[in-house]
Amino acid sequence: MPIEKSQQKQQPVIIVKDDNGQILRKVSVKEWLENHPFNADKEDFELKLYREALNYFYLKQYDQAEDLLIYLCEATHYQRYEYIERVATLYRTQNRLDKERCILLLAKRMQEKNEAPKELLQRITRRLDKVDEQLNHYQKANNLLALN
Repeated sequence: MPIEKSQQKQQPVIIVKDDNGQILRKVSVKEWLENHPFNADKEDFELKLYREALNYFYLKQYDQAEDLLIYLCEATHYQRYEYIERVATLYRTQNRLDKERCILLLAKRMQEKNEAPKELLQRITRRLDKVDEQLNHYQKANNLLALN
């Protein structure tokens, strides 16, 4: 079933390559799952998606990288910090501090709910503090500009 043009941006894709690295076709994650049901290879599938997201990130195709990373975060219930950290870095790269803060807050809540190690919670908290500090700096700068 073809994907409508309005939905293309919303659905993460997997690029299928041959042994020489040539792109054969693009397949949506949904189609891939229908044709390759999960068994013991779930982690392998997640790894492939993560590598594809990193590839998009490297190529500065941030929308595609974001789609895959958000999919991975949701699929793992925000329990894999490397996915969360990469999404936060993507938002930082695009200077979308509000989105970075949201993803970190969501991750922190999920980690607290699942009683994550305190070191991980501290790591998320430190990053949140940096984002909050930068957002406060921008807010003060905007207030000064508004006064002038």
